[in-house]
Amino acid sequence: MAVLDSSSIIHLLRGSEAGKLIRQQYLEELNSTTTICVHEVLIGAKQKYREEAINFIKKLEILPFDEKAANKSVELHDMLSKKGRQMQKLDLFIASICLTHGTPLITTDADFDNIDGLLVRNVKRM
Repeated sequence: MAVLDSSSIIHLLRGSEAGKLIRQQYLEELNSTTTICVHEVLIGAKQKYREEAINFIKKLEILPFDEKAANKSVELHDMLSKKGRQMQKLDLFIASICLTHGTPLITTDADFDNIDGLLVRNVKRM
């Protein structure tokens, strides 16, 4: 199992080169995402594409941002602050969900590379 980040879901839905690469490399693992990613994808989808996004997401296991993930996100924030780095809060939440569930993250976003202990499968944008 691996978690699809918002960027990966968007590339998969668009059928972009990065989306094709994600599908080729990780087809067997394309089975989950987070509540945060659901929010990001749906809020960014134009109305005419929202139903397609909803149907895609319905096929995935949705991992929640729960108390364990919230506590982990605070640890990540503190760790990054000590290193003089910052990260968007929603990305911190996504990383914390992956860490608490022990799942890798499939993404096209390099920001996740700064998280110690997070297994990132970064598909470079094409």
